[in-house]
Amino acid sequence: MLVVELLTPPNAADVVELKRRADHVADHFAPLLGLMHRVDSLPLIGISRFLNRSVVLRSLRRWRWKWVLLPLIIAGAIAAAMTPADFEVEARGVLQPVEQEFIYAPRDGIVSDFPAVADDGDNFEVSPGEIVIELRNSELDLELTQTLGQQQTLTGRLNTVSVLLEQLARTPEAERTQFTQLTAEKLELEIELASISEQLKILRAEKNQLAVQSHIHGQIQTWDFVKRLKSRPVRQGGHLMTVANVRGSWRLELNIPDQSIDFVNTASQQSRGQVPIRFLIRSAPGAHYSATLQNVANVTEFVENHGLCVTATAMLERKELPEHVRPGTAVIAKIHCGRRSLAYVWLHSLIRSIRQKLLL
Repeated sequence: MLVVELLTPPNAADVVELKRRADHVADHFAPLLGLMHRVDSLPLIGISRFLNRSVVLRSLRRWRWKWVLLPLIIAGAIAAAMTPADFEVEARGVLQPVEQEFIYAPRDGIVSDFPAVADDGDNFEVSPGEIVIELRNSELDLELTQTLGQQQTLTGRLNTVSVLLEQLARTPEAERTQFTQLTAEKLELEIELASISEQLKILRAEKNQLAVQSHIHGQIQTWDFVKRLKSRPVRQGGHLMTVANVRGSWRLELNIPDQSIDFVNTASQQSRGQVPIRFLIRSAPGAHYSATLQNVANVTEFVENHGLCVTATAMLERKELPEHVRPGTAVIAKIHCGRRSLAYVWLHSLIRSIRQKLLL
């Protein structure tokens, strides 16, 4: 049944038009109303409507895409746990020549000259035994001059006493009253001269130390050392310059984080000390280089900008490195510590943090 209400006073024309429109609407809604009646008469339709009004089921329908994604996540986690991958520990470090000499001031003084530097200031190559820096110590010079003066005075007196003794030796025995005194004085002068000679040896040795030599063949690595040191006072033990043989073997010095050193030690034991390293130069990251870990320190030290670290080294030949490499060139290295599951490689830092939280 379709009920139509007319809100204005009707006339004959309006009634006819209203009936025509009602018949048109009835033709469209009659099939739909019939379908609704048939649905209402279906068995268990009440239970279906109750479940449709349930909040839980509406939530499940709203998040149904996650039920599709969840199996994919589980499958990916299982695949990551089952797939083996290379496990590497990252370490920062530098490249240094193996043969280096750090030159220090042997005693207090003033820098006076650089014999190893050419007039144009471009020759920084030195050879073993070559003097690289000369110092001047006014106190030492004064002490050396005074000691030489004392030596000359005593030598003159000794010569005089020796002449007198020779003259007294030709006089009669009764007239040789002064002979014993002069003999004792001569002996005393000889002892003093021997002592002064030893002092002069020590002073000359200290004087020779002021001419500082290089003991290796290499290049002076200290930047602008002539301008920085010329005519400047230096203290004993102060660092003056560094000489390095850049054409010889090189050493890769790494700072391994203390929290990762157990992985490296385990890998070293399993591979009998042949732990491979791959590294790149931070200033030229386009190429990778290889080395083998050789030595690992037995102590942990605090390294500025790196925290607690363990020092490790690897040896390299100069031909294995690019031409532009310099002492102290920074590198980023990866130390191969065997193979683990892909999930562990990705999440080992998180796993370590969780273990620490659970154990503390």
